[in-house]
Amino acid sequence: MAHALALSVVAFTGCVILAKFVPVAAELGRGQDFGQGRELDSYVKDDLLQNPVLKAVTNWLRVFMNNYVLIPFRNFLRSIPTPAFIAFGW
Repeated sequence: MAHALALSVVAFTGCVILAKFVPVAAELGRGQDFGQGRELDSYVKDDLLQNPVLKAVTNWLRVFMNNYVLIPFRNFLRSIPTPAFIAFGW
């Protein structure tokens, strides 16, 4: 862990020094990006969400949150009269 942190600091410092002396290294154009969104999205959809253990856990969590947290909280908020809710916010 400490080696990875030290290597990251050295790499960052090296890139900053390089950008000071080579102006092109300090600029990122429109076509140059380091986005990993497409790769992460495909990993989550194709690999992670197909795991049966993860599916079971997230299904249980979804049922629990809906039935015992979110719906009762919504019903509680609906039970408060609107003028009282506005007055409480003042």
